[in-house]
Amino acid sequence: MSKFWDKYTSQKSFTSFPMHILKDYAKGNVLDLGCGDGTHAGMVREFFTGQIYAIDPSEQIINKAKNNFSDINFKTASAYKLPYQDNFFDLIYSIDVIEHLKEPQKMLIEVQRILKPGGVIIFQTPNYPIKRVYDFYNVIAKKNWRQSFKDDPTHFYKFTALKLKKMCSKYFVVIDFMTRNIFLEKKLKFLKNKKDKMPWILFGQKSIIILKKK
Repeated sequence: MSKFWDKYTSQKSFTSFPMHILKDYAKGNVLDLGCGDGTHAGMVREFFTGQIYAIDPSEQIINKAKNNFSDINFKTASAYKLPYQDNFFDLIYSIDVIEHLKEPQKMLIEVQRILKPGGVIIFQTPNYPIKRVYDFYNVIAKKNWRQSFKDDPTHFYKFTALKLKKMCSKYFVVIDFMTRNIFLEKKLKFLKNKKDKMPWILFGQKSIIILKKK
């Protein structure tokens, strides 16, 4: 399995995330769950001086991350079996990872275990089926003919915004729920202020959910 993710992460492009959200919640011990080459953890290090930990199933990509950011605690590990003690983290964030899991509930149980009471977990994941609209747009409108129309085959769990919220609500309390990149928002300026409002949450390319452990 590690070799599979070695190959996948070597081909994967950087995924953006609004860093101001992480800045608002970063304190104590912080975990980047599914860190890839450590880019996001490195960006967190720019404004946070506490302890940053990061895991990824790819040993190859973790070795790269260690070379890039020597002051961050990187480990090769599965999201299903996190190598940390109970009630250890104040903040856990996971950017475009949960959709790659065949058993996301299993990961949520592990996150619940290692998160402190009152601790925060933040997920970002593609919002289906709108995500597919963006896939076609990126190929046609941007004339990016090298990009395939096919969906990412490693997206084993295709979350709609509401499905994500329903699943996470079984384990955590929802603090905030929003979307990113509402279709046509650049032309319809009023949409920029609707990203945390229904029904507009349903029409964004990405879903972001901020949760707290009871």
